[in-house]
Amino acid sequence: ARGRALEDVPGDVEREEGNYAQGLAQAAQVVEASYDTHFLDHVPMETLNATAWVQGDRVEVWCPTQGASSGQATAAEVAGVPVENVVYNSMLAGGGFGRRLNSDDAEFAVKVAMKVDGPVQVVWTREDTFAHGFYRPYTHQTMKAGLDAEGWPVAWLHRVYGQPPRGTSTGGAARPPYTLPNFRCDNHLEDWGIPIGPWRSVGNTHTCFAVDSFLDECAHTAGIDPVTYRRRLMEDANPRLLNCLLMAAEQADWGREMGERQGQGIGAWTCFGGYGAMVAEVTVAPDGAVRVDRMVAAMDHGTIVNPEAVRSQIEGGIVLSLTATLKAEVHIENGAALESNFHDHPLLTIQEMPLV
Repeated sequence: ARGRALEDVPGDVEREEGNYAQGLAQAAQVVEASYDTHFLDHVPMETLNATAWVQGDRVEVWCPTQGASSGQATAAEVAGVPVENVVYNSMLAGGGFGRRLNSDDAEFAVKVAMKVDGPVQVVWTREDTFAHGFYRPYTHQTMKAGLDAEGWPVAWLHRVYGQPPRGTSTGGAARPPYTLPNFRCDNHLEDWGIPIGPWRSVGNTHTCFAVDSFLDECAHTAGIDPVTYRRRLMEDANPRLLNCLLMAAEQADWGREMGERQGQGIGAWTCFGGYGAMVAEVTVAPDGAVRVDRMVAAMDHGTIVNPEAVRSQIEGGIVLSLTATLKAEVHIENGAALESNFHDHPLLTIQEMPLV
């Protein structure tokens, strides 16, 4: 509701090029949409854990982590010793997805170990891990575009309402991989006291969703095929991503005849030096339930040293993105997360997994 109230209120500018207001005023037609993305837990299969041993002014920690340096600094601060007095053993992380960038696992283990003569292992329960998450942020994103007489963008607004820090909520929004004249991206960020953190590709998971969904709305309004629409807007802005888009469309046989209540959708994005496009083939049941039957992914990550590892990352990303899209959500009530385990924050199951 707060995000909706701020939809027409200019925020802090992320990036502005050209004159958005003038471009919008001269547009033949205007397209508007808004998108909400909800809190999500990282749900690593392995719950948080750490082992610590405090021996006077020397500390040793064993921890599956994504941030050994920050974990070492946290352990030193808790124990009141210099950083160089902390030996930090970075173990195999298992599932992390951004959750193990925080050092609260090492923090609690050291606090307990300071009261015990000997090494102490602290293993969180699944419920503890859910209750004390650093969630994917909730955002309300306002999109507005002015189109010319032929349906191409002449003005573009992306307004993000969410929580700080800025990059976690807005990452990717300011530099979409398309040529968009009279561009403005701004934000309204307010701290609600709910811990948020990086979830897989951080802000890109939700800003990409809004941008690419809205681009489809523009293409639909213009009566132009979504691949053709993206191709023109991407040719100059991101030819490397365009290669992925065209390959995904070709491999999926884009536009082919589909069955009743079936269809294809396409999206493309770039972040963290990676380029990717995907086609989803879906069936919509009479009751509105969506089943994803097939995903075709074309990814460009430069020179691939271990192809099977990259394939696993793509498949794992599809599992978690479909989980986030179709099933999972964290609700906050009276300052606490309602969800506590996989029964009320379910992952995609094997029978729901599409052919990739």
